[in-house]
Amino acid sequence: MKTTLTEPQLTARLKLSLRHSGVALDRDREARAQLMSAYGALVGRGHTHVPLSLVADLEALLMHGDSARFRSQLELEGWADTERAARLRYESALLGRLLQLPQLRELIELGRTGALVGPPLTRAIELLLIKLSPHYPRELSLHPSHLRLASPGLVSAGLPNDEALESLERSLSAELGAELSELRLTERFLDALSHSLSWGELISEVDLFELRHWSRLNSEDLRLGCRQLMEVERRFGPIDPRGVTLPREDDEADSAFTDDTLYPTGGITELTTSGAWENLVLSELIYIDDERPDEVDLFDLRFVENELLFYLRDEGQLSSKRRLVTMVIDLGDLFTLSTPGYEHQFSIWVMGLLLSVTRDLCALYPNDALRFQVTLLTSLSREARDLSELRLLELLLADEVQQGLISFQCLQRFDEGLLHDPKRKGYALVICDEGRVEGWRALLTDPRAGGQAPLSALTLSVSSVDAPLLKSRERVGRRGSYAELSLPLKGLDFEQLSEVKRWLVTQLSGGQRREAVSFELIDSSEEGSV
Repeated sequence: MKTTLTEPQLTARLKLSLRHSGVALDRDREARAQLMSAYGALVGRGHTHVPLSLVADLEALLMHGDSARFRSQLELEGWADTERAARLRYESALLGRLLQLPQLRELIELGRTGALVGPPLTRAIELLLIKLSPHYPRELSLHPSHLRLASPGLVSAGLPNDEALESLERSLSAELGAELSELRLTERFLDALSHSLSWGELISEVDLFELRHWSRLNSEDLRLGCRQLMEVERRFGPIDPRGVTLPREDDEADSAFTDDTLYPTGGITELTTSGAWENLVLSELIYIDDERPDEVDLFDLRFVENELLFYLRDEGQLSSKRRLVTMVIDLGDLFTLSTPGYEHQFSIWVMGLLLSVTRDLCALYPNDALRFQVTLLTSLSREARDLSELRLLELLLADEVQQGLISFQCLQRFDEGLLHDPKRKGYALVICDEGRVEGWRALLTDPRAGGQAPLSALTLSVSSVDAPLLKSRERVGRRGSYAELSLPLKGLDFEQLSEVKRWLVTQLSGGQRREAVSFELIDSSEEGSV
């Protein structure tokens, strides 16, 4: 049976909860106010059954790490025999276990650099509670309005002395029963954790990414969109290069496509903020402070903020081919639309598709000088909204952006010159609605102003008719190839979308898959060749 605490009971429970916390901290008024603010936010998000002690301990671990002192180090002899074993188990089985997790160590490092202050710290605690709180007993809960009334008194007055707390605990235990004491509930909580919690999944890479980029993911919708985008990429999965046979390119290497055969000479243009440690610029070592090893020095701070400089020694590898992949999104209002057949709105799965295609092409051409450019076509009324969506994709490819491997732009009109680079082999992927296919077909197969058609071009359109997948393939000129694929507006499941992605990557690279496509194709190549 679920019991909701009355306001007096809640006030007493809050004071006793801090007494039972595992980390010993002398909290001043400001620290208590910050803790109660975070606790109120978490209660408002549905964690009404979680005690204040658990939130206080998680906050202490994130902010102080190994320097946080457990209460057993200071108060063990003063504990009653009836509570000593349970409190020691709480410290070792939960708090000590948390400190051993590599993911939590990363969170602690973020806290040391000042990245977890205020809302980011509350969010980090919430991410932990999302996995922990389902295992905490729910027989006892509080009402958020009661918490708002009780918080000011706890912040201003602080905790009573030990004798008053013991009297308060006896009184509350008589009202609620011994089984609802925090100590008993904590024991059941630890039992549930030992049987059900997967500790390795407590904090995911998506959680860490969100907290590292909190300043850019500064709204709930951006954080949700980022999580969805990373989940879409994960579900698409990588392509297996062994399953794709790439064409020989000897006959295609004419004067229009010069290979990158110069050995890199270095210089300011060949520096990057990520790389192997053997490529670290030696002058960066000057930031290491050996005189104060226990404090964060400038080298550590630059490392956490991705500001250390590395030589980009593999830029322009010998005999690597230059390739330019142009990816265009031209969906109009459909870009931010959701239809019942798809799990996410178009912007999420389309950008997840481009993200996965980018990774796959890098895997297929590991030794080539690849460059990507992503263009989102928009209108003046949609520009701000569309640009915020595109920034999510740019954030996930931030390392590639810093290395100059990919660029992003939001345009109201497409510049045909983006398709052509006389020094690079061109590839193009256009995602549009069905009304724009004809215009893109003409541009990709019959370039104007003396430009050359891409070696491989694709249009992926969204049809308004209830039809299976449609494919139209045409050979273009004597060099390039062009293909079309149309998706039904009513939607596809993710297995079909993943198969579409693999088909796109294979077509774009001009290769052949060793496995046949599993989705239904209607060949409309009777339209003829160009």
